[in-house]
Amino acid sequence: MAGPTVHRRARGALALLAAVVVASRCLDLGFIVPGKASSRRDLVTGSIAGALMAAVGAPQQANAYELPPLPYAYDALEPSIDKATMEFHHDKHHLTYV
Repeated sequence: MAGPTVHRRARGALALLAAVVVASRCLDLGFIVPGKASSRRDLVTGSIAGALMAAVGAPQQANAYELPPLPYAYDALEPSIDKATMEFHHDKHHLTYV
């Protein structure tokens, strides 16, 4: 009677182990176990380099994400969506996600 229960638990444990192995291979767990932390030297040299670049007047790095312009006029969907709604949706609402 204990035989089927033991086999069922062994299969369950094996399936759980396989799921953990697959998940560890597929997921990026860098936020749990971080890689090499920045040292104090890296922080200081980066700060000095940034201050020197600002003093020289070098252009600053552009933002990675910018709201692209709407590829059509705000009133292009006028029968269904009015211009004011499109302006609000694109310029304010969509900007919060970018």
